[in-house]
Amino acid sequence: MKKSWKIVLGIVGLLILLSVFNNVKSCSAKNEKESNMNFKPELSSKEIKHKSSLINGEIGNYFEINEAKSIINFVGIEEHLMDKKYTQKWEVKVCITRNNKPLPFDIKNVSGNSGLYLQLLNSTSSPISNLNEISSGIDNNIDEILSLKTGENKWITFNFEYGESKKEDVIKDIQFFTINSKINFKEKITPTTVINSEEVNKDDLDKKMKDADKATELMERQVKMMEKVDKMSKDK
Repeated sequence: MKKSWKIVLGIVGLLILLSVFNNVKSCSAKNEKESNMNFKPELSSKEIKHKSSLINGEIGNYFEINEAKSIINFVGIEEHLMDKKYTQKWEVKVCITRNNKPLPFDIKNVSGNSGLYLQLLNSTSSPISNLNEISSGIDNNIDEILSLKTGENKWITFNFEYGESKKEDVIKDIQFFTINSKINFKEKITPTTVINSEEVNKDDLDKKMKDADKATELMERQVKMMEKVDKMSKDK
């Protein structure tokens, strides 16, 4: 009996220890998350320069980068639940200006996956490592950009993630930038051709009818010839 009580007490004690361990682990994870989410780097904002006022790509002839200051700003921390990582979120705001050259295409034909792309560069004008071109995204509607009138400006926001949480100076090497552009057009839908009897060329129709009559006549002759051969065979 005493042995049984010892076993029961041992199990209860083990459960209590597991409960305490899980609580400590949960609190530790919560504190770690708060620590990551509340992080803000000391270097959280800086001005970056454009290498040229020109915009590369399809719409480069119709827009240019404004001389207004372009700033890179820290936005916050992004939590990735799948791989349990925390990354720093940043944004770059760039002002562009519409020039007086007319667009050579209809804005209505431009598809939604068109846009502007930011390339961040270091002091030697080389792309920042592990950082691809940054799309202007759906928040900057391409229709609104293309609809600007001569002399009008628009601030474009480029959002991206770069650097793990609690890491300092991740934007230290970013000094310059360039902007590329890409325009895609909606697919042209070719309507199904419906033959209208009134639109059919009369000569073509007559020719087709004559060809059909000749084919029918030839078939009838072949049938009659086969019948004749069959009859001669039976007579023998």
